[in-house]
Amino acid sequence: MNTQRSRLPNLAIAVALTAVTLLITMLGLGLQSGNLAYALPALAPDVTASTQLTITGPTTGTAGTAYVFTATVAPITATTPITYFWQATGQTPIMHTTLTPTDTAVFTWTITGPKLITVTALDADGQISSTHSLTIAPRPIILARWPVPNTHT
Repeated sequence: MNTQRSRLPNLAIAVALTAVTLLITMLGLGLQSGNLAYALPALAPDVTASTQLTITGPTTGTAGTAYVFTATVAPITATTPITYFWQATGQTPIMHTTLTPTDTAVFTWTITGPKLITVTALDADGQISSTHSLTIAPRPIILARWPVPNTHT
């Protein structure tokens, strides 16, 4: 950590350098007049931990169909930003960072069978994970009569 010390008599002030800078003008008091720039230490933000992560979406589906899943952290006042890591069977992992307690992902499977979605939400206080299961069935086969009856008269 970079620190900066003042040259005030009988006082040594170590200040962590951050992006926030305060310009202090020293006049009188027997000190040399001028502008002294000090970086303020970063204040620890009020952190509200995510205590629950819920994934909603279908529990069954058909191959070749896109399905939307939503992850929601609780409480709604959880500290943001929140980074969501999505991992689903047979899918490329997805990462989103949001300023809201919810995130969505869309998955399409071409291979049938059981699927598992795992979401990990990462915020300033740590991480929390949850899973959601679904089963993908084959596309139905549509049988048509041949020849198709002529319905035009």
